[in-house]
Amino acid sequence: MGANGPGIPWSVTIRGPTLGNMTDHRIAVMSVAALLSTVAMVLLGYGVGRAHAAWLDVRGARRELPHLRRTAWARTRAVAGGVLLLLAAVAVAATAITP
Repeated sequence: MGANGPGIPWSVTIRGPTLGNMTDHRIAVMSVAALLSTVAMVLLGYGVGRAHAAWLDVRGARRELPHLRRTAWARTRAVAGGVLLLLAAVAVAATAITP
């Protein structure tokens, strides 16, 4: 039997970046913040694309203009709210990480 268990005759050492004097809690907070930021950026990118398409519809249509304008503003407000929420989350994560 190998040093790493049955059927595993080799050894792999994974070395990551030095995290200094950080506790496990801070590392976990950083991981969650990075994951949430990534998801938020994907969702905000999708929202920006939808808002842009809505404004292009407003520019191209004349008959349904009031409805399309309301839709475009609603999508723009949603993106702006998402950006503010992301900035607030980053600020909270930054205060949790700093000693």
